[in-house]
Amino acid sequence: MAIWYKNVDPNTPFSGNIGFNARTVLVDNYTAYWLYFPDADAYVPPFYGGVVLSLIHTTDFGRFSIQSPFVNPQVPVATSYFVHTVWTDGVLSPSPGVLIEAPGGGPPATDVTDRPGRLLGVISGTVSLSGTSLVDVVDDAGRLVGIVSVSGTVDTELPAAVALADATLNPTVPGVGSFGMVWNPSAISPRWERQTSNEPTTAGVDERAGTTTTANAAAVVTFAASVDRTNWLSGYTVEGLGATAASVQTLTITGLSGGTRVHRIVVPAGVAVALGVNGRLVVEFNRPWPASGPNTAIVGTLSAFGAGNTTEQLSMHGFLK
Repeated sequence: MAIWYKNVDPNTPFSGNIGFNARTVLVDNYTAYWLYFPDADAYVPPFYGGVVLSLIHTTDFGRFSIQSPFVNPQVPVATSYFVHTVWTDGVLSPSPGVLIEAPGGGPPATDVTDRPGRLLGVISGTVSLSGTSLVDVVDDAGRLVGIVSVSGTVDTELPAAVALADATLNPTVPGVGSFGMVWNPSAISPRWERQTSNEPTTAGVDERAGTTTTANAAAVVTFAASVDRTNWLSGYTVEGLGATAASVQTLTITGLSGGTRVHRIVVPAGVAVALGVNGRLVVEFNRPWPASGPNTAIVGTLSAFGAGNTTEQLSMHGFLK
């Protein structure tokens, strides 16, 4: 295997007679420039070493130039470091190489990119996360565009740790994403709140139930209003006996979304005659019915069954969330 190596100052475009037909070139680029190898049709990034380029054709004339794959051409600066190349007629596996430390033992150059990931420049030197230091800033063409003083501590834009709580008026973006919070425009004071389940037995949801029994008098059941929370009605049951004369009475439910609901109840003649089937009328909604808004009571009123009646009963059940 024939090998020919050369250390080159990149301020001067390189070309030279190798003396044999090379198939592969190995590159250590200790500069802030992009290098272009036309015989491999490939670029080597700044401060990359261990790069292995397969030539697209054999050549006995080694060459490369300072050339960027980006729009702006690179312009050599007065001071630079060297490029180490090894040309061989052996066929080696290509390798993109690795980022190496800048000469002098400093840290490697850092690419500066915009949000789409396009290279805007390179920061070289030492960046202190606390205290103060100076760093050179060069654009993607390798031109020095200034020196930046870095001081203070890193601002992560993350909020200070706080206890998780409801009724948060303006949580930070990381908090909304981590806490599972949702915006509640229906609250008396619109705000962000933690998500809750629709199941009555889960945290943040309380069961509602009430029963009132009378004799020939209105039976009333109330789900009391609760600040910033909403009542839901799942169903109701009407039980009792008849009256001296048959009649049609009403169950009126107020406070529901969509307005007041009125249900007719047939009261049989006969004070000992049971109401409906097995003495009861059971209604269960396919989906729980919400109140018209937070802090709103749901009230059910069963009218009196009439003279002679000894028992009428109204039961309602639901939940509060």
